[in-house]
Amino acid sequence: MDYLNSKISQEEIRQINAEVALINQDYSPTAPGHLKCEIFDLLEKVGTLIFYTFNEEHLWGIYVCKNEKHYFIINSAIELEKQVFAGAHELAHSLDIAKVKFEIVTADLMTEYVNNKKFGEEIKKADNIANRFAAEILVGTKKLQERFNELPETYSTVAKAVLLSDVFLVPYKTIVKRFVETGLITDERIIEELLNVESSKIKSIAERYECCRKNFEVTKEKRLGGYVNKALTLYEQELSTYEELQDRLNLLEKKPEDFGIVDDNFDMYEFLRRASENPEAEEDYDDED
Repeated sequence: MDYLNSKISQEEIRQINAEVALINQDYSPTAPGHLKCEIFDLLEKVGTLIFYTFNEEHLWGIYVCKNEKHYFIINSAIELEKQVFAGAHELAHSLDIAKVKFEIVTADLMTEYVNNKKFGEEIKKADNIANRFAAEILVGTKKLQERFNELPETYSTVAKAVLLSDVFLVPYKTIVKRFVETGLITDERIIEELLNVESSKIKSIAERYECCRKNFEVTKEKRLGGYVNKALTLYEQELSTYEELQDRLNLLEKKPEDFGIVDDNFDMYEFLRRASENPEAEEDYDDED
């Protein structure tokens, strides 16, 4: 079956695991293989993390490497579980194991991570490696096995996959693929059934067990990697005008007034115009301020 055909070698898997172990040691000693939203903290340590609301739900994330600096752009208009996986995937592209200069992560690419019947070999090896890296760093083998064994045996395998997607804050299909990769499930018939579960059923199971609320949350966060602070600093140091500050903050639907800044620039043209018309203009102008 297609999803059982590995597109990356055992040596590449070894390299991925080594990289994951190193990152866990340096950045996530308290939660190896169980990062969830902590993946965003890690991205901020590596480069510039940007959240923006793109109207295209097909777009999950963008990675750009420019002048040896890393930029991770996450579409916050999609569900949080997808943001998390996209973030981990893009992190891999900043590393030697799957290095690229530019990439756009789409829903199709994430679907391919589970089942390549449609896309086949069109997906680049770097993306296959990035997907496996994301899975390993978000859903560690040991943690997955522990949590899987804690679930009641009476639960269906589909229900277990949904509950585990809640535990690890990743898409349902990521858990299914990890079942295969870790050997937790080897029956091809069961795997095929898991892959063909409709999204409506997944959400129905989540409602039954009262889980995955955070998974399905659409945050619509806007964060431009310290952009607001930089814009305010430029203005405070008189390196930009009030109007330029307005334009920059407008990108995030914010205003200078949100940060206690009002336009107190002295308008000489307006002052002179009013003074020529009214001898008391200077006093009036001061009163308005």
